Amino acid sequence: MLKIVSGKFRGRVLKTPKGNQTRPTASRVRQAVFNIYPPEGMSILDICAGTGAIGFEALSLGAESVVFIEMHQEVVSVLKSNIALLGVSSQCAILPFEALKGIKKLEGKQFDFIYIDPPYDYAGYGAILESIEDISLLAQGGKIFLETRGPLTPVHLHRLVYHEERKMGDTFLHIFVHGNTNPLSAYN
Repeated sequence: MLKIVSGKFRGRVLKTPKGNQTRPTASRVRQAVFNIYPPEGMSILDICAGTGAIGFEALSLGAESVVFIEMHQEVVSVLKSNIALLGVSSQCAILPFEALKGIKKLEGKQFDFIYIDPPYDYAGYGAILESIEDISLLAQGGKIFLETRGPLTPVHLHRLVYHEERKMGDTFLHIFVHGNTNPLSAYN
């Protein structure tokens, strides 16, 4: 059972798809993320959204809006059900695409908070980060949280700065911030 752990929807149970198509972000990780970076008033992008746990938790804590990118149609149906269940359709949008294609559809927009949670065996973290950087999807002062099962390998980024890594059980959170001009090796 997947529950929202804080805010105005605290205790509400989210629907989840059958099988193992998704791996919802653990409640302790969601709490840690939003303790690090409270989402009140922010625009949120949830990439590889799955059940939408991160986005719905953010809305529960006062986020202004959430865009979910999720490519699996069964999972998109569950997202739509959860949006209706919580009554937040005016604050949500779903892009039913693979991550890179969904990111391209957002060109010209910016988000304060981006959460990336692809399957743990996904090898395209670097391409996602580069796409976000290429179209300036992260607002100045914003943060990106990338959830993985282990350390990252370097990738060259220009405007995204690798800020820190936090380990919580089997989960690694890699935090990136918007930098101004310094190129650096971040992580893939």
